[in-house]
Amino acid sequence: MLKEIYCDRFKTGGKDGQTREPITFKKGLNIIEGADNGTNSIGKSTFLMIIDFCFGGNDYVKKLLDVKNNVGPHTIWFTFEFDKLYHFARKTDESDFVYVCEEGHKVTDRKIPLDDFTQFLKEKYEINVMDISFRQIVSRFMRIYNRENLNELLPLRAFENETEKNSLMEMVKLYNLYQALKELSRISEEASEKDDTFGKAQEYRFIPKITDTEYKANEKRIEELKAEAEALADRSERGLLDLPAEKAEEITRLKDQITALKRNRSRYYNQLNAFKKDAEFEVSGLKSDFSDLTTYFDNVDLASLQEIEEFHRKISAILKKEVKASINEIWQNINFLNDAIKDLEDQLAEVQQSTNISKVVLKSYATIEKEIETLTKINENHKKKKELHKTAKEKEDELNELIAAQLAKVIAAMNLKMAEINKEFYLNETNAPVLSTPSTKKYLFETPNDSGTGCRYKGMITLDMAVLSTTPLPALAHDSVMFTNMSYQRVERTFKLYSTVEKQIFVAVDRTTNLNDETKKIINGCRRLLLAPNGNELFGWYWGKPKENQNG
Repeated sequence: MLKEIYCDRFKTGGKDGQTREPITFKKGLNIIEGADNGTNSIGKSTFLMIIDFCFGGNDYVKKLLDVKNNVGPHTIWFTFEFDKLYHFARKTDESDFVYVCEEGHKVTDRKIPLDDFTQFLKEKYEINVMDISFRQIVSRFMRIYNRENLNELLPLRAFENETEKNSLMEMVKLYNLYQALKELSRISEEASEKDDTFGKAQEYRFIPKITDTEYKANEKRIEELKAEAEALADRSERGLLDLPAEKAEEITRLKDQITALKRNRSRYYNQLNAFKKDAEFEVSGLKSDFSDLTTYFDNVDLASLQEIEEFHRKISAILKKEVKASINEIWQNINFLNDAIKDLEDQLAEVQQSTNISKVVLKSYATIEKEIETLTKINENHKKKKELHKTAKEKEDELNELIAAQLAKVIAAMNLKMAEINKEFYLNETNAPVLSTPSTKKYLFETPNDSGTGCRYKGMITLDMAVLSTTPLPALAHDSVMFTNMSYQRVERTFKLYSTVEKQIFVAVDRTTNLNDETKKIINGCRRLLLAPNGNELFGWYWGKPKENQNG
């Protein structure tokens, strides 16, 4: 149980006043009392938030921004008592961790993640319930102003946007009835995810989406195409009757490649013929002796003429050499193409199986088969989506049936206990509150024939006390706002109810003067903290005034 809370920022007599002694707690009822005039902003709800903070909650640092802005970073020391005393601390500016402490509020270097700390509490409280965390158990019943779980019409709600379905499932888990649902829940969720994922793929056009009408039209078109393919096969002496579209496409592809290679080979043969003619060309008339020219011409430069003639000889030799090399290269290319053509022709012979299949027939058949394949795939996807949706619906219905059976057990246990509490402590002054479930996704909570606000809060308190006594829920907290619309007589009966329980209950209350002596005695005996305005606020001062009017 929670044994103690201490903070060096808890003051009396102003924000710089005397530090409060540690606030200690006992089993059963623990009361934070406010002023009799119902003064607000003295710290009652804030202190309940701090208690929730000690139980692993985060709303104290996330929602109470006025505390953050006016008090600043601070440390909350707290102690739990189980087999021994366990001392801890949480820092508001490092709230994801819990520090292990020594006695005397000494923080050590050892800190543990918040999830590990709450798991520690679950184990120490001996909560042997699977598939639900300590915070999921406790948070729902820490009913504190600003925590969004004070809606008297939806008392099972832990936070504002929680669905009623989720609230109900958490109660099934708390009553340790979820194991029977676990495997079927997994199967149903998986089926639903498959259905949703397939639907998303269709929505974004990754997979074609069609209607039932389009499905039937596709079926009709497939039959027409099959008839066309069969007729085409008949015209080709039934050589294509059993020819798959892939094979028809392969034959067409091979023939196209062979044609292209033969076209290239013809160009090389044309080049070869041209080079052969060049190779046969001889340079004639080249002379090696020009001495006869001197007979007819004076001053002839015989040396230059001989040099030019030698140049012509060299050019002729080079050209012959290059022509020969080009011829050799062309033959190599022709031989390469011949090998490639032969290889493709061998592949064609192996695939074709029948001769004399025209290229036009092959292409037509391939086109038909491709369309059949496409339409068949679209229709298969349509059938697949309907099958997935059907399976998801069947599994959901099966799961809902089982959930309904488990919920019936939960509702029966809660309603029975609420009826007992209503009779014993509220003396059946009104009908007992009743929880019902029209479906597995919705619940109703009401006191038959009494819809007054005070009666509804009394119903919520009755529900919480029923859960506290019939489940492993270790503690709960009720804020003073829950008593505002209740009659003094109902408040008195409520505190008598609180006083009979051994599990810890943390209650903030004010306006106690008009309560009867028995109730005052209970409150006085269970009071752990008394708060009031003018210096006796939780932090010793009230920061809601204009700064020039603040004392402290």
